[in-house]
Amino acid sequence: MSAATPQVDCQRCSACGRCVAACPAKLFTLDVDGFRKTARRQVSTDCRRCFACGRSCPVRAISPAPDADQKNR
Repeated sequence: MSAATPQVDCQRCSACGRCVAACPAKLFTLDVDGFRKTARRQVSTDCRRCFACGRSCPVRAISPAPDADQKNR
């Protein structure tokens, strides 16, 4: 299992909702950011790190980011 968690690039996100549908842990939502919608991942230990969200993203707005506890090691 990967030590990285999915991170959304809000500038690239098209708010298509595919990550919301793909996440087996249901950690993604579409939120309003200024005048546009964007995907957001809830901060949770329930993330399976399967990256189904990243594979489903047509604009590649979701990429792996090290966990906060991994950064501090």
